Amino acid sequence: MDRKQEELDRQRRTELMKKNAEASKKAEQERRDKEKKQKASGIEATKKNEMEALANSSQATKKFLMEIMGPLCPKDINPSGVEWPPGATRIVAKSVYDYNHIESVCLNRKGINDEEFEALIIAMMKNKSVRKLEMEGNSIEAAKSLERLTEFIKTNDTLQHLSLECNIRLYGNATKDQFKLLLDALRENESLLSVNFSFCGLMDDVLPKFKDMLFHNSTIINLQIYSPLLNDTISLRKIQQLVMANQTEFHKERKQEKEERLAMMTEFERL
Repeated sequence: MDRKQEELDRQRRTELMKKNAEASKKAEQERRDKEKKQKASGIEATKKNEMEALANSSQATKKFLMEIMGPLCPKDINPSGVEWPPGATRIVAKSVYDYNHIESVCLNRKGINDEEFEALIIAMMKNKSVRKLEMEGNSIEAAKSLERLTEFIKTNDTLQHLSLECNIRLYGNATKDQFKLLLDALRENESLLSVNFSFCGLMDDVLPKFKDMLFHNSTIINLQIYSPLLNDTISLRKIQQLVMANQTEFHKERKQEKEERLAMMTEFERL
């Protein structure tokens, strides 16, 4: 009798566990469906708001955006002095994605947020012509933005100048770890010559990472990291010395290249 009761109890527990598992699975699926629906709704709302903002923008803005939307867009995209509504950055991103003759993108002080920045960096991953990217004075502050930028830095071999100056919350408690991973990516990058992280909230705890990066990177010859929160003058001096060492080597290589070109020209003239 006891064995029979034990078997019945075991069966009840098994059935109960199965029902609980099914209920949990159903609840999790409902949660995911709800999040997916909310995300889709949010994307649609954002798209609608951006379309309205673009439609209501000034004639100068519309003219500028029309100029960069086709294959004849200028090689330098710089809407300085042009009103910049939500959605405009995505148009730039599409042009960067589509055309490989664009050499510089300067979107300084345009109120660009993390979502727009991510869209631009995703486009940059495909582009093989942009050598200069300036995003000064915007609102880039999410770890996800830095994650995208890190992915880009790891694979890109074209960009030479990057400025994120005055994105004042770029380095903070929520982004510290990802920012340090970005510096790890810069260790191996061989194309960037100039990087500007000034007024991005940098603190002394990140300086060892900058030093480590420069011990391995030999191409960065201009590094700006000013922040009123930096007080470790010894580390700052060492960073400056490492950058100057890169500068010396860079100018030495350029001088050697020039001498080799002159020697070749002289040889051709003799022939």
